Amino acid sequence: MGLTVGLIVLGPTDGGVLEQLPTNHTIEPGTTVEAFLLAAGYPLTQVAQWLATRRVAVFGQYALPETELLPGDRIEILDDLRFDPKESRRRRAAHRKQEGRAKRRSSPG
Repeated sequence: MGLTVGLIVLGPTDGGVLEQLPTNHTIEPGTTVEAFLLAAGYPLTQVAQWLATRRVAVFGQYALPETELLPGDRIEILDDLRFDPKESRRRRAAHRKQEGRAKRRSSPG
């Protein structure tokens, strides 16, 4: 008896927001993430790249090639990061720090 899992592909215009329902696929118990993606028709080189660059997740948690899928799992192929999250946090912190200085300078007293 097969298990049903969902697959969703996030594109560059999605902004990380799920705007479509996953497509359902029936798999055999014990199927791994890597085996599922290959069976879904994605080329081995593409699957290997996605897994090596952490672009595959199961319910938002990064998946390893050997991650075994469970009934109802949602496999997500994530969009490429267009920025470094750590660098973005640094820029926001620097901006907040600069705003704090500006407020202190302009406050009466």
